[in-house]
Amino acid sequence: MTKRLPTPPLSGPGAELWRTVQERDDRQGYAEAVAREFPAGAAEPDGASRREFIQLVGSTVALAGVGTLAGCKDPPDRVMPYNIKPTDITPGRPLHYATALTHGGYANGMLVTAWEGRPTKIEGNPDHPFTQGATPTLAQAEILSLYDANRTRDLKLHGSGRSWIQFCHALTDHLDSLKADGGARLAFLAEPSGSPLLASLQKRISASFPKAVFYGHTPVSSEDAYEGARLAFGRRSRANTI
Repeated sequence: MTKRLPTPPLSGPGAELWRTVQERDDRQGYAEAVAREFPAGAAEPDGASRREFIQLVGSTVALAGVGTLAGCKDPPDRVMPYNIKPTDITPGRPLHYATALTHGGYANGMLVTAWEGRPTKIEGNPDHPFTQGATPTLAQAEILSLYDANRTRDLKLHGSGRSWIQFCHALTDHLDSLKADGGARLAFLAEPSGSPLLASLQKRISASFPKAVFYGHTPVSSEDAYEGARLAFGRRSRANTI
């Protein structure tokens, strides 16, 4: 710590220059205050020099910090390199891609930002004729559903965990037992979808199980809005509420 002395008075033009109001109003008192390293009452403790006191305080803080940091330290995490690195993923750089989110059987064009395969942001696709860059509320909530702690993570059979291969074997055995009656005891429940892939899968299932039944259900339906549009305009229409 250095001691800064007040600006000495100049001779000639500019002799009345000052740095602070205190220096201007009380030159003598301000000079004495600056000459002292510490204000009154901040003298060194009895029986110890200033250097010894600082060393003691520093050692105490260091010991306390070691215990605190040890308790607050993040759990160890191993960062493993890719065995086969994906061609479109660079660690530390986000990936933006276009996709679609369906609701009630209708698709909304979206732009998704992902970091190392983890989506973190959804925006509307400005090139999509329906969203035109806007984002529905339900689409924004899809991000939270991906990181839901209650999201199913394991395959289970009667409450016991199963591997993917075990699941495929159990499903194949169960479907073989349903082929005798053409799938009369087989039913599928899914949300409405306009996906060509799901439509082709339904045709393939119907070819193997002609008596199987498919049901569609969505917790938030737009049927009332379609019926209102039919009463008002003579045909079922979808209003853009984004």
